[in-house]
Amino acid sequence: MLDVPTPFSTGIPGNSISQNIGRVQNKGVELSINATLVQAGDFEWNINANYSHIKNKIVSLFTIGGVETTELFPSNYNINRVGESINALYGYEFAGVNSGNGNPVYLNKDGKYVQRNISNGTYYFANSLNDPTLGAATTLTQADKKILGSAQPIDFGAITNTFSYRGISLELMFRYQAGNEIMNITRQEILSNQKFANSGKDLLNRWTTPGQVTDVPKLWYNQDAIINQNGEATTRFIESGNFLRLQNIVLGYDFDARRLQSLTRNALRSARFFVQAQNAFVWTNYKGIDPEAYSENGQDNSISPQVRNISFGVNLGL
Repeated sequence: MLDVPTPFSTGIPGNSISQNIGRVQNKGVELSINATLVQAGDFEWNINANYSHIKNKIVSLFTIGGVETTELFPSNYNINRVGESINALYGYEFAGVNSGNGNPVYLNKDGKYVQRNISNGTYYFANSLNDPTLGAATTLTQADKKILGSAQPIDFGAITNTFSYRGISLELMFRYQAGNEIMNITRQEILSNQKFANSGKDLLNRWTTPGQVTDVPKLWYNQDAIINQNGEATTRFIESGNFLRLQNIVLGYDFDARRLQSLTRNALRSARFFVQAQNAFVWTNYKGIDPEAYSENGQDNSISPQVRNISFGVNLGL
């Protein structure tokens, strides 16, 4: 479902109607394998693995008055453009921090440096990333935005290893995802706030003196909307969503069925003890709390992470 614009004269709230329009194409491959890697005496090692590679592309949207629409903007952070993936991240390219004055610097559509003066929010050209001079006044507009990454993962899958030896079993399941980018709004608007509230450790790297090279602009009370370009996507806060997660660990022991039946006079036919940990650990370069804590638009905006569960139990067969 996408929001289709409607004329103001219709009086529809928000001037749009969600409709099932356009066409989206998904192309890729899916592979799976099941194998016994080792079988020696009482020891056995089995593996189950699956892999998916899918590329998403918008083929067409809708027409208004016979004119085909080629792009929509579902939010300030996203674009739906024909030929690109759905809900692609869309915004400004962050060039760095002006080491001469601490202003954030961006690249406009012509590849020129544009710095935002923190004191008043006005944009000026910058001669370089180390020249404190404010050049001619300019702007950053929609025309200066570009597609900054896909909100949809391209590669994902899981690998499960199962080891067993004389009634003892160990199962390790790893799950992975790659190819998507995340707009870390939590880091942009909360952890990098300029109100001297609880903040992230990024602010320890803020610009403080001329000549300092850093990627965190100078601190200025209550100017975070200007400094961090709040409400807009920038590459400063867009991060890779790649991860490898140890999703499941199960350690169990199955009693010998014959011996158990003999000891219990057939009252119990089977018994299994187990300890299980879910969402045990994740390897990622993502700076947020969880590389899977994002919306379908690829936005991490104070979304709760997955919960880690540790449990144990007994299965009895009567």
